[in-house]
Amino acid sequence: MKIKMKSSNFKIIILIAFIAISVISFSAYMLFKQKDLIVISEKFKQIEYGTSYDYEEMIANIRDASIIYPDFKAIEVGNYELPFKVMNNEKRQTQIVEFKIVDTKKPIIDLYINKELVEVALNSEYDPVSNIEKIGNVDESILSNKKKLSEKEYKQLKTKIAKENQKINDRIIKSKNDLKSSDVEKNLLFYTTDLDTKQEGKYKIKVAVVDENYNISEKSWNLKVTNSSKLLNSGGSISCDYTGDDLNKSDIYTTTVVENYRYNPYKIVSYYETATSMTFTDDYNTDQNKESLVNSLREKYSSYENEKGIMLDISIGENNVTFKVAIDMTIYDKKKDVLDVLKKKDGSDIKMSTVLKESKKNKYTCK
Repeated sequence: MKIKMKSSNFKIIILIAFIAISVISFSAYMLFKQKDLIVISEKFKQIEYGTSYDYEEMIANIRDASIIYPDFKAIEVGNYELPFKVMNNEKRQTQIVEFKIVDTKKPIIDLYINKELVEVALNSEYDPVSNIEKIGNVDESILSNKKKLSEKEYKQLKTKIAKENQKINDRIIKSKNDLKSSDVEKNLLFYTTDLDTKQEGKYKIKVAVVDENYNISEKSWNLKVTNSSKLLNSGGSISCDYTGDDLNKSDIYTTTVVENYRYNPYKIVSYYETATSMTFTDDYNTDQNKESLVNSLREKYSSYENEKGIMLDISIGENNVTFKVAIDMTIYDKKKDVLDVLKKKDGSDIKMSTVLKESKKNKYTCK
């Protein structure tokens, strides 16, 4: 009986010791968990490439400590494990701060003609870049850095780019020495095609754009080389005459406006001309009135005469003054847009569909 009591007491002692050890271990673990003097804000755990930030902004909480930040700014894509040296009255430690920089924005490629068949004249020249309306999330200078590849080379380069993209997204960066350049090309437009404009037939073009961080986007379209004199996407021209009460708001003269448009195969205005004729009424048809109107027009528009792509002309008739403005849209500074002819001030081209009504393919009617 006594032996059994001793055994029971021993078991109780063991249980108490186990609980005590567990409590101590848990407390030690919690102390370990709480040892970091700084806490990083959740929104800085993942940073989008190109976002402006400072290391100071990353700190969500600091427990009475001063910080010495890393000696270089993390701006490239990758997984960062950087030393933040933290000091307060009680301790000095190097705390490894983990965060990543990602680039989730792939290049954007917008085409003038996408689903429709692009027709090209036999024995003509065709530049694949001419069907690209605009690109986004990359520098537009990429359009001038283009490379034609064979189908095999095209696939090989795409594979290399995909691997490099994965590599930089997976890499761990502990210091600036871990940032190594690659010999795989980037900031590039490359394409492949079997197009032969000396042979009639159907062809295909594939175009890819790769950005700074090896994100890649691709577009393709079909072409037809034909000997026809009337191409489906051949461009054209149209002239529109406007008159009426909306224009004739003066008792001195009546106004007539003639607009001429020329557009390229991608339905983009390449040339625009407007001729405004102001015909004086009998009571006001004097040389003095005509000269005054001419001086007023010259004062208003003379500063535009030296602008690239703009041509101005003022002529005096027997009873009227005609003022012409012609704009070569291929060289006109669309970002500056001194004549205020563009709805968008982003330097983009003018589509025919925005200025005239499209009645059928490549045919337009005046408003």
